[in-house]
Amino acid sequence: VRMTSSGIGMEVGGVTVKFSGSVNAFYTHDSPDKRLAGTTGVGGLANTGPQNSSAIRNGLLPGIFGLDVSTNQGGWDIAAHFGFYPGINSNSYGGNGANAAGAPVALATAGIDARQPYMTLGKPHLGTFKLGRDIGLFGSDAILNDITLLSVGTPGSNAGPS
Repeated sequence: VRMTSSGIGMEVGGVTVKFSGSVNAFYTHDSPDKRLAGTTGVGGLANTGPQNSSAIRNGLLPGIFGLDVSTNQGGWDIAAHFGFYPGINSNSYGGNGANAAGAPVALATAGIDARQPYMTLGKPHLGTFKLGRDIGLFGSDAILNDITLLSVGTPGSNAGPS
């Protein structure tokens, strides 16, 4: 058993195990504008409402815990990835997944989303096959490397963080 050359992990025989992750939490305070009589606001970043609100909650992206296992057996590169996304917002169980817009309420249950369990199998001259569930076929690098993922998002009166 020895440590990996980069990151947090270990090599056991011909198998490499790596861990990765981040914790994402923000204090948000929302001071909504007063709605004018006869106006309606749909969507957008500005909030209108009767009172101020504060919360400690997730941003656009929940926390991440990743586990990667890789090896080369008989000339085949074999790897598996498990990506777990635990939120700190209380789960509303509203049908939009474990990290849907919940409420930042103490002593409630937070969601955990296993949105990236997959394995890959490949050879240098053949290519790589991916089996399982991932962010998407195209654009996952653009999505996951976007600096705004680690930001707070819109406060939405802090009742349903988004």
